[in-house]
This record gives sequence, C-alpha cells and structure tokens, in this order.
Amino acid sequence: MSHPVFILVNLNPDFAQKIILDCQGQTTNLLVESGRAALDLLEQTPVDLILATLPVPDMSIEEFSRRTRETQPCTVIALLTETVDLGILSTVTNQGTLRGLFLPPWTPEAVFRKCIDIVDEEKTKAGIMAADQIMLSNQDLEREVRLRLTIQDLLQTEKDLLSTTLMSIGEGVIVTDDQECIILINKAAELITGYNALEAVQSPLHSIFRLSDSATLKPFDNEIEALFEIDHAEKAGKNVHHPTLQTKNGRRILIACNITPRSSEHDHTGGYVIIFQDITEKQKNEAQTALSQKMEAIGQLAAGIAHEINTPIQYIGDNLRFLSKAFSRYSETLDAYQLLAAEHVGKVVTQENVSRLEELGRNNKIPRYIQEIPTAIGEALDGIERVRKIVLAMREFSHPSEREKKLADINHGIETTVTISRNEWKYCADVELNLDHELPLIICQIDEINQVILNMIVNAAQAIQEKFPVGSGLKGKITISTFQRDSNISITVEDCGAGIPAEIQDRIFDPFFTTKGIGRGTGQGLSVAQNIIVKKHRGAISVDSKVGEGTKFTISLPIDNEEDGGNGNK
Repeated sequence: MSHPVFILVNLNPDFAQKIILDCQGQTTNLLVESGRAALDLLEQTPVDLILATLPVPDMSIEEFSRRTRETQPCTVIALLTETVDLGILSTVTNQGTLRGLFLPPWTPEAVFRKCIDIVDEEKTKAGIMAADQIMLSNQDLEREVRLRLTIQDLLQTEKDLLSTTLMSIGEGVIVTDDQECIILINKAAELITGYNALEAVQSPLHSIFRLSDSATLKPFDNEIEALFEIDHAEKAGKNVHHPTLQTKNGRRILIACNITPRSSEHDHTGGYVIIFQDITEKQKNEAQTALSQKMEAIGQLAAGIAHEINTPIQYIGDNLRFLSKAFSRYSETLDAYQLLAAEHVGKVVTQENVSRLEELGRNNKIPRYIQEIPTAIGEALDGIERVRKIVLAMREFSHPSEREKKLADINHGIETTVTISRNEWKYCADVELNLDHELPLIICQIDEINQVILNMIVNAAQAIQEKFPVGSGLKGKITISTFQRDSNISITVEDCGAGIPAEIQDRIFDPFFTTKGIGRGTGQGLSVAQNIIVKKHRGAISVDSKVGEGTKFTISLPIDNEEDGGNGNK
C-alpha cells in the first residue's frame, strides 16, 4: 500500500523538518513555498492532503482552494493560521476542501497526527457504502458546526478584548449610528463629558457632545460637519482653533479630536467614530512654558538693559549738572548787568564799569559755557532718545502675547530685538543688519517671532564667545538678513562662532537638549523656537553649521498666515 502524499506549503522550515522526521516513512512529503508551486505538483502526482500556512503566498486561500478542487477533487486541505476570518473559512468550507484548522499553540507531532487522521478519514469515507457515507457527512457537518462554534468563541474573545481595551484607554471614544445617535461611549468619554453611558447611549450626539468655536464660543450648527472641517484643515497644514466642549455641569474645556466615518454593509456611512481628549491643561502648560521662556529671556537681559540705560542716564545727569552750574553763573553775571543798568539810569556808564562786568564774565567762564551748552543739550537729548528707544523696545518685546495673529513688520521686530539684546553681544561681536526694506507686512504673532530672534542672537553671541574668549581682544560678527522668496519671507541669523558638531545637529531642536554648562542654558530655546515657527506659523527652520567656521539659522515664514480653518460654522 503506497504512503499518503502530503504537500507542505509555506511552512516554517524548522517546523516542516520536524514533521518530516516525525512521519518516519509513513508519508511522502513535498515541500513548496507558494500556492502556484503546489498547484503545479497537483497536476503531476496524486496528493492526499495539503498542509498550508496562511496566508498562502501569491494567491488568496479561496482561489487556492478552488483550483485545488478543480485539479484533484479528492485532495483535502488543512490550514495553520494565527487569526480567524469567518468569511474566508466559510467560503473554503463550502468549496469542500477544508478538513483541518490549526490555531496556536501547535506542535509538529499533533499537526502531523491530525493530518494522518484526516487522510484516514477521507479514505474510510471513500470505501464505505452510501448509508455510511451519509453518516460520515453528518460527522463532517458536526465537525463544521464545532469549527464554527470554535470560531465564534474566538471572535467573542476578540470582541471582549476589544471592548475591554476601548473602555480602558485614556482618550474619549464616542460611536454614533447613521442617524447621529450615540451607540457607544467609553469610560474616558464619560469622565470628560460628565454623562454616563445610560444617559448618553441612544441620545442625539449634539445633546451630549456640545461643541462650540473656542474663539467666539458660538455653538456649531452641526458637530459632525464642524469636526470634518477641522480635520481637513489640520491635514492641509492650516492652523485651526481647537473646539470647546461644554460638559454636563456647564464647564467649558478645550478638546482635540478626530472623526472617522463607519462603513455599512452597502458601503454607505453607517455612523461615525469620534476620538477626543481634554487638552485644556496641556494648552495652559504650553502657554506657561512659552511665558516662562520669555520671562527667562527678559531676566537674562535685565542686567544688560539696566546697564544700557545707565550709560545714557549718566551722561544726561552729567550734562544737566553742567547746565545747572552754567545757569548759576549766567544768573550771577546777568544780575550784575541788571544792577549796573539800574544804578546808571540817566547816567553815563564808564569804562571801569564795563571792565568790571567783563572780568566777572571771564571769572564765571561765560565764553566757555556759550560754546559748550549746545553740546551738552545735544548730548542730553541724544541720551534721552537712547533711553526712549530701549524702553520702547523692551515694552514691545515684553508685551503679553496676543492669541490672534496680526499684520506686523518683521524688520521692525528685528531692530527692536537687536536693541534690547545689545549688552549680550556688544562686547564680543558687531551686529550687521541686511534688511530688505521692501519686505511686506506678514500675518504673525510678532512678539513670538521676536522671542525666536532673541534666542538666535543670544546663541550666536555665546558661540562667538566660545571661539573668541573675553579678554582675547577679538570680536566676531552676527549678520541678520531678511528677504522675500515667492510667497514666503526668510530670516537668516549667521555668526562666525564655534559651530555645531554634525553629530548633534539633528538634536538641537529637542526639548531640554543643550551643550552649555550648568546655569547657562535650559535646552528649551531652540525647542520653543521650532514650536513657534513650525507649529504656530506653518513655517520652517533649518540650520547649517561647520565646526570652527560658524552657524547659520534660516527661518521661513508664509506671508499669508491667517488661521482660516476650523471654525466649523456655516
């Protein structure tokens, strides 16, 4: 009697070898790697059973089963599979080829023995009478029923696992039907909205998930449409307002969410899945981080600004003291002239009287004051102008950030920032401004752009100090340029400092990454700069640096940077 012939398709090599060893000559085993190779063997030699690992390479199991039945109707199939697809298994079972299904964990011995049993059963069925054939068919049906029950148990297990996972995740999940009524709400969504499942399920979405525009607090006409508009705007790279959600107790919170349509059996929208989270505290923390960074920068500049103001104040004071003294001398001399005039009303003024007055004028240094008073007044006015500029620049820089973007002059912002940061760079570098005065106004939050420029200037000054230490007598140069390129403006900040090693250039924008010593840097400056330029202004920031030669940062900002998405209103 010939040995049964098995084709082993797409089996793990070690697993297949163990089966071959376990068979001990009981079967003939043909190893192939693809479905097409197995079908080629079927056309050449009779085969009792095909043992395949799903998925079968190069074709679906339905096609493989069908072509097997067409080539050798008596050949049966056993499958090794990690997961169960009830639809696929039903199709293969109906084709009449599937006789075994192995789910993990499995062993070569058990699989081989089961395959032998399957072949024996098939041969037994082929040799018995019609009555017995009916009984065996019933047995097949019973096995199929058991298989379906097993599959149903597996599917129920997966469903329970999915439900447990859904209920335990930290993000809120709401699922609606095609009438926009809630059919599922998880624990996180209950906590965020304040409504429990009994209150929410079967309720209209708008009665539980009450959204409004965060800028105007105007309720959305339709939550679903509003969420899709926000989602499309975010995917298009536009800045959007996150919507606010009014909870059951009336509190308004800021949320981030996305929405996905559910497909029905007929490819129509069967409802929606909404995933959301409360980002109120996150937004507050981000704002606090930005404010802390700004206050840190202002704190670092405070001593330098005080020094910058102190110098002109000193010579204003010196000149005012000089003018006070001059005024006193002028008054004394003028009094003498007025006294002489009063004493000689109707009388002749002698040469002696005139000589005495001239001597008094010389003693009081009136000629010198006549020459130096205009200079003193000019210097005092110049000092006042310098103080005024510093105070105005500081006021502009430290002005609380406005939420909305407005038209702003980037060149003016740069000039303001250079003014207040002068004490940071004047001892180690000269600053050269190459500003395009034809640059258009752009829509931005100028105070945040100023903060980025300040970080760049301070970093450049520190890089130059690293290359030319204080006391070396050498100074570097920081060059700040602006120009327009298509629909963007570009800002470059270039220094001739120590440079950034190539191996860390891809990390300089990471939060808290710094190469500076303790107390000199927090590692947030460039991270905040990237967040401001890229996330808040849809721009770009890049660095080009060579060790020992210097560093060049390039910032690109769109001219039209309006927040034109995400309000959701019609």
